[in-house]
Amino acid sequence: MTSTMDSIKNEQHLLLTDLQKLLANEYMLYATRYYNWNTKDFKSIELFKFYESQYEELDIVIDDITERVRNIKPFAAGRLSNYFKLATLAEYEYPVNQKEQLSNLLTDHEIIIQQLRELANDFSEKYNDYDNTGFVINLMEKHTNMALEIRSHLNELNIYCLSNN
Repeated sequence: MTSTMDSIKNEQHLLLTDLQKLLANEYMLYATRYYNWNTKDFKSIELFKFYESQYEELDIVIDDITERVRNIKPFAAGRLSNYFKLATLAEYEYPVNQKEQLSNLLTDHEIIIQQLRELANDFSEKYNDYDNTGFVINLMEKHTNMALEIRSHLNELNIYCLSNN
C-alpha cells in the first residue's frame, strides 16, 4: 500500500513539475503585452489590437494552468524569479522592429506547441491522466491558432515591405 501511495505522490510531483514549467513558459510568452505597449510602426492600431487579443488569450491560459497546479498543490509559483528558473523560453532583448517581435512570438508559440505535444504524450502514456491530456491538447490548439495569426501578420508585413521597395 505504501509503494502505491509513493508512486501516486511521485506521479503528482512529476505532473506538478510539468505544469509549473508550462506555466513559466506561458508567463514568458506574456511578453506579448510588452510588444503591445511599445507598438510604433506599420499598421500600429491593427497590431496593437492584435497583441492585445493575444495577451488576453494568454491571460486565460495562465489562469487555467494555475488552477490545474492548485488542484495538486495549495500554491502555484507566482514569483518572476520562479518563472525564470523554470522557463525554457528565452527572454529577448527589447525589439522595436515589428517583424522581429512577431518572429520572436512565433518561435515561442512553436516551442510551447512542442512542449504541449510532449506533455500530452506523457500525461496519456506515463500517468494515464486523460483529463490533463485533453487539457494540454486544447492548449495546443489555442497556441496553433495564435501561431497561425502571427504568420498571417508576418506575411502581410512582408507583402507591405516588398510593395514599398
